[in-house]
Formats: sequence, structure tokens, C-alpha cells
Amino acid sequence: MKGFKIFGEVVFEYLVITLMIVLSSLSVIGFIPVFIGIVSYFNHKKNDRMFKDIFTTIKDNLKIIIKFTILELIILIVSILNIYYFMNHQEGFNVVILAISYVFLAIGIVFLAHGPMIIIGMNVNLRQLIFNSFLFFFGGFLNSIIAIAALALVVVLAAYIPYLIIVYAYFAVKAVAYFTGKNFLVFKAKKLNVSVYELTNPKDEDIYFEEELKN
Repeated sequence: MKGFKIFGEVVFEYLVITLMIVLSSLSVIGFIPVFIGIVSYFNHKKNDRMFKDIFTTIKDNLKIIIKFTILELIILIVSILNIYYFMNHQEGFNVVILAISYVFLAIGIVFLAHGPMIIIGMNVNLRQLIFNSFLFFFGGFLNSIIAIAALALVVVLAAYIPYLIIVYAYFAVKAVAYFTGKNFLVFKAKKLNVSVYELTNPKDEDIYFEEELKN
């Protein structure tokens, strides 16, 4: 019976999270705040997770989330529209603008992968958020690549096989939360001059930093 209960909880979580992702994606502007909230949800311990944490995270970080959302939407929408236009209108093809669009699309995905964890764990402004995104990327390269690949696949599926996002979205967000969470621990350990093991040891869990990560 315990196995069935656990299975039921996992299925219920999958359905609720997937529904939230799909509905927020349809609104476009609501996706990034919900995405950040879900990343926060997955970074809570399994037994401590509550769906209300998603909305609490959004409310507690609303100011920086609004700025991050506007920046991300500008980068992603402009880049994707440019790429779509030049790939379908060869008569107006401009290789320089196309290349720049791909570069900005990649930057947008890097920000989108790392931004949520930085917003959740640090007290930063938009400039610091952008700067720390690059630190995260180079500080834990393999973890970053996996998280970015998970998000890049979402973009590809949205363009070519959108209905598969319903199946895949849950796992993509969970992967982003897990791998950028690992990068966050490494980054935090370096700032506090301790090992990741010391940081994750229960007796050291009360160590909390915020201001140190701003610089």
C-alpha cells in the first residue's frame, strides 16, 4: 500500500506541475514566474514540498522576477522571431543578423536556466543576476550544460513537436532545478570557504548567506 501511495503522489505532482507549465506557457508572460516558482518547489526537500511554495516564491521575489521576465521575453521573442523569419524568407536572408539572433537565443537560455536558482537563493538586482548567471555557467560547466540542454530541448519541441512538451516539461524543469541547485551549492561553498559536504551536513544547514553573494 505504501508503494501505491508514493506512486500516486508522484503522478499527482507530475500532473499538477505539467498543468501549471502548460497553462502559464499559453499566457506567455506567466511562464517565467511560474517556472521560477517550480524550480523553488523542486529545491525543497521532498517531504517538505508544498505547491503553495511556488506562489510564495513568486510573491516574495516579485520585483526582480518582473525585471527578469521582461528581459527574458525581449531576448527570447526577438531572437526566435528573427530566426523564424530568416529561415522562412530566404530572399531577405542576412547571415549577420541570423548569427546574432542565435547568440542572443543562447544567452537567453543560459539566463533562463540559471536565473531561477539565483533569484531563489540570493538577494540580487538585475545586473548581479546577469553577472552571477555567467559565474554559475563557468563554475559548474557540466551541470550547466545539462540544464541548458534540457531547456533547449523545450525550445526545439515547442517549434517542431509542441504536444510532446506536455510529456517532457515536468522533467525539464526538474532537471534544471537539480543541476543548477548543485551549481548553487558549489558557488555557496566557495563563498563561505567550506566544502559542499560541510554545507550539506545537517548540522551546518543553518548557515545562511545572502549579502556575500552580491559581489
